[in-house]
Amino acid sequence: MNSKFKTLLPFAILLALSFIFHFAFLGQPGEIVFDELHFANYAKYYLAGDYYFDIHPPLGKLMIAGFLELAGDNSFFKLRFLPALFGSFFVLVVSWLAFLITKSKNTALIAGTLILFDNALLVQSRLVLMDIFLLFFGILALCFFFVFRKQKAYDKNWFIFLILTAITLGLTISIKWTGLATAVIVFIILASKVFNEKQKLKETSFALAVILVLGIATYALPFAVHFKILTSFDQQNFPMKQFSYGTEDIRHSQDFLQKFTKLNTQMLTANLGSADKNPDSSPWFEWPFNQKTLHYSSNIYFAGNTILWLLVTAFVITTLAKIALKKELPGEKSVFFILLLGYFANLLPFMLVERTTFLYHYLPALIFGILLTAYWLNVFLKKAKPIFVAIFALIAINFLILL
Repeated sequence: MNSKFKTLLPFAILLALSFIFHFAFLGQPGEIVFDELHFANYAKYYLAGDYYFDIHPPLGKLMIAGFLELAGDNSFFKLRFLPALFGSFFVLVVSWLAFLITKSKNTALIAGTLILFDNALLVQSRLVLMDIFLLFFGILALCFFFVFRKQKAYDKNWFIFLILTAITLGLTISIKWTGLATAVIVFIILASKVFNEKQKLKETSFALAVILVLGIATYALPFAVHFKILTSFDQQNFPMKQFSYGTEDIRHSQDFLQKFTKLNTQMLTANLGSADKNPDSSPWFEWPFNQKTLHYSSNIYFAGNTILWLLVTAFVITTLAKIALKKELPGEKSVFFILLLGYFANLLPFMLVERTTFLYHYLPALIFGILLTAYWLNVFLKKAKPIFVAIFALIAINFLILL
């Protein structure tokens, strides 16, 4: 058997399983579930041209609306199609990032499989919700970034992957502002390169400037489309009544920059003010233990694969302890630095803010925890295969039980 085919076959099987899990019975339930109410309505407002206000940037809703326009109707299957499609390919994007960071095909395959076996990620990408777009673009941006870092400075591929990094970072933040954590990861890694290799200052400064300019331009573009499409005003589209007058004022502004600035200011005000108590909310320190699951409907709930989530927590703590105690790590320190950076860059903002938070806010940090777990499990695969098999079996069984 051709060696390349042999290498790619497990990933092809992984992708096929991902499509089955994401698209099977996608139209069920045939009713709105949890926050689908908001995002499905936002998409419909675009189709009707009715102005609305949301605390998140417009890209995700524009994507759903654009697909519905092409599809010709808004059945539940078609409403959920794009999140399911992005969720299906997400396993491969995570696998790619795992390979770029660890240089291990086994770790890449383990990482993708762990993503597939997490019930929370599966549920969140089978509904009309924005999180899978945020995760997909964020991880893809890091993939492009790590490919960019391997290129010779100022070569053609160096520019191509630098531009792709900037654009996908802009797309990430255009879904939700929590995508800024991905930009922070990129900036810290670039800054550490300058600190360690001072002669790279000019090259890195140029790269940062490109990322900043193109990233901001990409972030602004969906707002231009947003303002272009929405031409009528219906006061019923404003659950937050205090923003109704301000939004009408934005709509009548002639200058894009003025509209853009005013709307982003409103979004910031709304985000900072969303600290009302909610019975389903939970603080960040409960998330690593999969506490306070969310009931989306009578038979759908948001809950992680408990075995996997606890394993992630255990490996994060183990890695931190080894670093603190200056114990030897099973591999390059840079790998652990990047994965811990990704985990805490996504978790730290929720430690510092007082806004209402939910278990699904843990997903971006969880992805890096899963990558770290995949790295450790690959160590077990090499040195203690029975332990690896037992752990994987438990994760798979827990996944099937929670389906």
